[in-house]
Amino acid sequence: MKEKNPYRRYAKETFLRFVAMICTAAISMAAVGDDVRPTGFRPPPHRIKIRRAEGAKDSTKRLKATPLPSSWDSRDHGWVTPVKDQNPWNTCWTFASCAVIETQLLRTEQGTWDLSEKNIASLHGFGWSLDNGGNFDMAAAYLLRWGGLVAERNDFYRYTQADWNANPSRTLSPALHIQNVVWVPELDGTEQTRQAMKSAVMTYGAVAVPVQWTYSSKKDCSAYYSSYYCDHAVTVIGWDDNWPASNFASTPPGNGAWLIKNSHGTSDGTAGGYWYVSYYDKSLGIYHNSVFLPATSNENYTAVYGYDKLGAVYELGDTWRDCTLEASVFTSAWNEELAAVGVWSSIDANPYTITIYTNVTRGASSPIEGGSIALTQDGTLPHAGYTTIALQDAIRIPDNSNFTVVYEQRGNAPSHLVHCKVYDDFFDCQYADANHQRGCTYIGRINASIIEWRDLIDENISFSDTDEGFTYGNPAAFCLKAYTRTTVAAKADDAPGETADGTEALAALAATNALAYAQHGETFGAFANIVGANGHTLWANWLAGLDPSNPNDDFMLSIAVTNGVPSLSWTPDLGTARTYTIWGCRDFPPTGGWSEVPKDKLSTTTNRFFKVTLENSQP
Repeated sequence: MKEKNPYRRYAKETFLRFVAMICTAAISMAAVGDDVRPTGFRPPPHRIKIRRAEGAKDSTKRLKATPLPSSWDSRDHGWVTPVKDQNPWNTCWTFASCAVIETQLLRTEQGTWDLSEKNIASLHGFGWSLDNGGNFDMAAAYLLRWGGLVAERNDFYRYTQADWNANPSRTLSPALHIQNVVWVPELDGTEQTRQAMKSAVMTYGAVAVPVQWTYSSKKDCSAYYSSYYCDHAVTVIGWDDNWPASNFASTPPGNGAWLIKNSHGTSDGTAGGYWYVSYYDKSLGIYHNSVFLPATSNENYTAVYGYDKLGAVYELGDTWRDCTLEASVFTSAWNEELAAVGVWSSIDANPYTITIYTNVTRGASSPIEGGSIALTQDGTLPHAGYTTIALQDAIRIPDNSNFTVVYEQRGNAPSHLVHCKVYDDFFDCQYADANHQRGCTYIGRINASIIEWRDLIDENISFSDTDEGFTYGNPAAFCLKAYTRTTVAAKADDAPGETADGTEALAALAATNALAYAQHGETFGAFANIVGANGHTLWANWLAGLDPSNPNDDFMLSIAVTNGVPSLSWTPDLGTARTYTIWGCRDFPPTGGWSEVPKDKLSTTTNRFFKVTLENSQP
């Protein structure tokens, strides 16, 4: 049964946060007279506690075996990109997220990137307006479903509403994929969590954290908050154990401070947009803090399958602790091999077993019915958060067939993170419980060596959190993903009609049946390969000749279609300010020649092969 008022705690927290925000702003302006800058961190509806598997050491301590220094500054290592300005929008969470990713790219010697915060703020999919804020879980949902991560030059930040409206964000092929999210434990005032944060900063260079924001009349900021309210997001890039407590407007009990990078421009802060925040500030880092890790060279997958378009929202409570199995059933498209799976977990160092079944019967009472085991693989998650697990051997998946990913947790208490609708105002969008249909995801328990499965979409299943006193009965899906690679070679001589100078690029498409598309419609995809909106095509990535600006380099073209709207991207990136024409034919070689396909007719065309003519070869 649901409690009498299922939104009671949320309403209470919202009121307390509102009061804290008003009081803090009033004190700041009355005592200091500083202007109030935009913030935008919106705490997630469910507070997920990071746990460690029984007997396991903290992964953040394992990251650095050497003793931690008394101070650290990631700028000294060349890992920090320039400070940006979010003004006037409450988009701090996108700036902190991009700052962390830009740091990872510098740290791993992949160059200096300027990523588009606007694209995340516009396309996160959570159904509220630009200025309503967000959090790192929302950023993770956008990043992990490959909804994007594009360069700033392809989607510039806008500083007026009119300019933003006149330049809406488009879904573009991601410039890079995010494949792992490290959750760093919340700072609770203990030395243990402080050491964990330091280890993460020293290893990754930056950690995205929430904080309550107030401007100080002194050169650094800390209000030594007794409230847990947070309204802003920043990145921790260092620390100083000896930073004097006297530097703060509200004197904390001791020395020591975190070095943070803010997003209020270079004229803000002590030195060009950076601040120190006391170790004793009770608001900084009090939710699960995040590090987003870009794909390695071995993680360049072609397609992603999943039912959690808005990511991990809620963790099932104690009622489900004896259920150690999660399973999701997917339907393959064309010429794919399963290369990896992705899982969320609130448990650090959680032992697991992954089992892959092929040719299963979809919609059965069991997710493995009729299937056969293609692979079983054991391991231990390296950290809490999201982990992409590469399979030891890629599995060739038959075309248009059903396969199942079973994730078994072998630790002392499982972590079940699900995608579901919690609060109407937090998920005011079509993705809240859409695409959750029977036969998608299952939960299982092992009873006397017999696996008992239940379909998670069953409306009789409720999700109870004993700590917070809530019971939810909304449709839900497990946060499991599957990653595939195309088995079609992308060779220059396979692409019909290409020219050596790269001014005419070609993408070949292969047919797939309508049934496969209907089943794909229950998942999501942002591919180098993507099932076309008409259900007849699978887009492919092809070597399209030579780079016009450098004849010694290959020139790649990727085409994606989202809701019937095509988007093109080039490697090397030649920008988006170009014109192009899409041509199509039913068969190749084209017996009737190539005919132009209007961009708004891709959802209805019966063509199976396409080429793209670039009218200008430079931006």
